[in-house]
Amino acid sequence: MLNDKKLNILLIFAVLIVLYLISTNIIYQGLVFPMYGDQRVLFEDWNVIISALQCEKLGYDVFLENPCDKGGRKHVYGSIFLLIPFFEKYSEFYLIYFPYFTILVFISVIIFHFNLRNILELILCILFIFSPSLLLAIERFNNDILIFLILLYTCYSRSNFTSLILISTVSMAKFYPIVSSVVLLFRGKYILRIFYFLLFLTIMLLYIYFDLESLKKIFSMKAQFTGSWALSFSIYNFVSLTSPLQIFISKLYLLMFILTFTFFLIFGSYMIFKEITIFKNFNLNDYKSRLFLLGLIICIFVYFAFYNYYYREIFLFFIIPYLFLKKDDHYLIKLIIYFLLGRHLFFLMSNYLYLNNFLTDYLFYLLLFKTFLDLFLISTLLGILLGICTNLLNSNVKKLKI
Repeated sequence: MLNDKKLNILLIFAVLIVLYLISTNIIYQGLVFPMYGDQRVLFEDWNVIISALQCEKLGYDVFLENPCDKGGRKHVYGSIFLLIPFFEKYSEFYLIYFPYFTILVFISVIIFHFNLRNILELILCILFIFSPSLLLAIERFNNDILIFLILLYTCYSRSNFTSLILISTVSMAKFYPIVSSVVLLFRGKYILRIFYFLLFLTIMLLYIYFDLESLKKIFSMKAQFTGSWALSFSIYNFVSLTSPLQIFISKLYLLMFILTFTFFLIFGSYMIFKEITIFKNFNLNDYKSRLFLLGLIICIFVYFAFYNYYYREIFLFFIIPYLFLKKDDHYLIKLIIYFLLGRHLFFLMSNYLYLNNFLTDYLFYLLLFKTFLDLFLISTLLGILLGICTNLLNSNVKKLKI
């Protein structure tokens, strides 16, 4: 792609459009939910970290109070962010230039993973870049963007030591990247894989031990990083949105139905996909396969474990390059791609209607359907993950017997 002038021009054009939408506030007109109503604050999630650095210098315990932040939001990330060297006279670099540069890299990396000569990949690329989840992450410059780029690099890196350092760092910054430690099991001699994995666990245990008080304060403020019902990517949101059905069925039966439906969806996906050749012969020898497996693990974990803001959907990107690589190997892979296309299109439409107060009488049903699509997708991906793990386990057992 780098050698194709037309595609490079398209890349630059896409990046400029996104940056223009942000800088002119057009992004708020049906694309992104503003944090402070009519007040526009650029890169708000990044600002709270910088404000925490400022207030910590003034002697505040920013886990308890952070008056330097416009909204008074406390620091709800790992203490490692407070180790960032901050110089007041260069605040413009921290607040403006660094976010813009990182966004440029972020969008470029995403586009470079698509073959834009293929109409299907071009459409999904456009829908992904202009999806509400990615635009929200960019507009607020959420640190998930940095974690995204770091974890993507670990799948590309050939050094387990480098991956260990990077994964340990992002796991200290936020909680969910801890599951990305599976990257340490992707390559190298068996004994070295185990060594690096155990070393990671040791580092994390030491981190928890020495920073336990700060972690307790963070969890006491979990409402600050819990997504609202309209901005959430979580199974808990689906359960919450189905609560009105309790006028027809008891809460217990409703929960049992959701759990049963989810179980059979996962089990059915597992039984189907584990027999597909590309998953029966799945290996971690190439970058796209490693990225795919990591994407499955992260998306499934955050969906079932946390009440996320929907910008965490950006990690669905990790599964896309592998799906396109294998799209001609089985019709079900193409169906997943088409499902992603339809889901992103519906998400863009429903988000626009919600932010502009259109079809207000039906918005609840649109949001409920969006959460159902999320449940269907993640349950399917969990079935695929279980199928891959089963096949990898059977393959390793056979090798040991030989």
